Formats: sequence, C-alpha cells, structure tokens
Amino acid sequence: MELVTTTLSFTELRERYREATIVVVPLQDAANQAGVTTLLEAMSVERPVAILSENSLEHALLSLGCLIAG
Repeated sequence: MELVTTTLSFTELRERYREATIVVVPLQDAANQAGVTTLLEAMSVERPVAILSENSLEHALLSLGCLIAG
C-alpha cells in the first residue's frame, strides 16, 4: 500500500492507476460529489475499486451494482 501525498501529473496519475492492484476511495459525508472522479478514473483503466465510508451498506450495494453492470 502507498499513500500518495504529493501532486501528480495526469500522466503519472494514470500510470499509478494502471499499476494498482486495487484503488481504495475513502469517503465521508459531503455536500458535493467527492470521490466520483477517482472512481471513474480507476474504472477507466479497469481496476477494482473499494469504496470505504461511514455508510458502508449503501456503498457496498453501489459496488455490487458496478460489478454486475461490468
């Protein structure tokens, strides 16, 4: 596991997604659509995504829906 705390270029970020075994998206309640870009970027390079939040049932169902939708 690696926590990236520096700013990456889009090229570096894309390579990090491609090299990842899984992408973890930790979420907390927010008024905006936080995490959606990360989810879509990870899915665009065909990487599995784990969504972690306080509302785990809702996000577990969302993850299951993504798996079923393919």
